Amino acid sequence: MLSQKFWLEHNLGKGGWQIAREHREIPDLSAYPEIVRVAEVVPATRKQLWVSCLRAGASIRPHNDSERAGAVRIHVPLVGAGTLLIEEQTYRMRVGEYWAVDTVGRQHSAHNDGPIDRIHLLVDVLPSPWLRDHVPWL
Repeated sequence: MLSQKFWLEHNLGKGGWQIAREHREIPDLSAYPEIVRVAEVVPATRKQLWVSCLRAGASIRPHNDSERAGAVRIHVPLVGAGTLLIEEQTYRMRVGEYWAVDTVGRQHSAHNDGPIDRIHLLVDVLPSPWLRDHVPWL
């Protein structure tokens, strides 16, 4: 079962934030200052961000991500726990951690084995000097 997704998108070329929640556009991020603060911890230019909810006991089937035009995906667990399986490697992401995840062209899946919904902030950013110093595969 695929998770129900709530997402926020930043369109850099249009001069500001464009947000959609359950496919309803909202004019700005002023109602979400905590999300902006979390996203700004990584000093890099944001291409897009969204919030993903994976229900308790649910899974995201194995799939491959397509190219992100050079962007790096950062996962920030906000609530709950779960596992991410990339090829043969299993990762347990905990609340408060930031993960740079390389899933472009690599099969991966996720499972929420916890009793509550897992909520992640996902941020696609362009590589920056700070990110290159902290992410060995860049």
